[in-house]
Amino acid sequence: MKITDALQYMSECADAQNPEQYDILAGESQDNSVQVFKGKVKETEIASSQGIGIRIFKDGKPGYSFTRRLTKEAIKQCVDDAADLSAFSSPVEFKLPSPADLQEFDLELWNEELQNLTTEDFLKLSFELEKKAEKAHPEVENVLSSAAGKSSSSFYLANSKGIQYNLKRNSVAAGVSLVAARGEIKKTGGKYKSTRNFSDIDTQKLVETATSKAVDLLDAKPVKAGSYPVLFDHYMAPALLGSLMPALYAEVVQKGQSKFAGKIDQKIASDCLTITNDPFIAGMPGSGLIDSEGVPTSKFNVIENGTLKTFLYNLYSAQKDGVTPTGNGRRSYTGKAGTGFQNLFVEKGQRSKEEILADLDQCLVITKFEGSGIRSAISGEISVGCQGFLYSKGELVQPVDRITVSGNYFDLIKKIVEFSNDYSDSFSSTKIPDMLIESMNVSC
Repeated sequence: MKITDALQYMSECADAQNPEQYDILAGESQDNSVQVFKGKVKETEIASSQGIGIRIFKDGKPGYSFTRRLTKEAIKQCVDDAADLSAFSSPVEFKLPSPADLQEFDLELWNEELQNLTTEDFLKLSFELEKKAEKAHPEVENVLSSAAGKSSSSFYLANSKGIQYNLKRNSVAAGVSLVAARGEIKKTGGKYKSTRNFSDIDTQKLVETATSKAVDLLDAKPVKAGSYPVLFDHYMAPALLGSLMPALYAEVVQKGQSKFAGKIDQKIASDCLTITNDPFIAGMPGSGLIDSEGVPTSKFNVIENGTLKTFLYNLYSAQKDGVTPTGNGRRSYTGKAGTGFQNLFVEKGQRSKEEILADLDQCLVITKFEGSGIRSAISGEISVGCQGFLYSKGELVQPVDRITVSGNYFDLIKKIVEFSNDYSDSFSSTKIPDMLIESMNVSC
């Protein structure tokens, strides 16, 4: 049956259980992608998925179950299983939300024109990327991959209090990955772009960026071990700070796994660090009017000028702390509720990256992480291999690789000197400008 019919039927089955409350999540997605290599089609994929799940409360205890089979028999069994499993969980006291007046504006998460794009369109784009990459630079040795595709998804939420909500999103993406060689030295570079507008994909710019990422590092070598000012560019800053964000989730704090516990309204970071949760940015991947538990979302500062203002709460963690949920519940139809930002923004600074570098006798600019390394929101430990460039007074000294930068998150955020005035062009729900750290340990 259609997913909307499945929602209705699951509600009827749930009502028959006479629970105190329940909520139902459903989702469906479609993906169409291609990949080419050496002038031939390497892979084409058309995939779709769908499913529906329920959280039902009996005697105050939640039970969970889901199914990917949208038949009456499977849906009824799913509801029965959730009701039976509730007997084995602990009671909770929170109440599911009732319908609320939501802001009325277009979040611009869906572009109908993308649905008309075909496999042939993506093959043409991928072959174009590959041909341009092969001719981009004399030192480009091999084009590893050229790919393009589109994806779409729909999210549905209904509960026993009368909430009926759905949200759909789609996007298109393309990218290229290549190898540059100089003698025995080889470096890889890649650039991928996702967007909601097909015309935004500039194949020449993608190829130029991927080529630069590889060629510019061909003469890279380590720097002398020691302490350096370090600037993480606007692609790497989100990757670095993003690993710390779970320490701001109330559920993590309540488990004793965050060093931010007990520090509301205390200074925990540099004055220049303001972190904002903003679900109302048109076109941004994380935008939405309610969270996955039906709580209305809102814009608020989590850290403001270095001071911790609040944690992020879902229904359960808010009930434990006796506070109002912030609308940051995150849950799919397959499981329990967690927590997460909608769109995370760090406030921009006043100067460009170039202006910042011009004032420094020396500075390491990190443009790539090598492997996952260690980035722990619990211990705060950071130790990660990096590539990038050494600058002096704004002038490039040398490309750098085979180094490891290390430190501790809870010290690092106090040593943030400045953010640039520029975000990356990545299609991401996390936007953090180039971030200058006063000093970090560098080893080879």
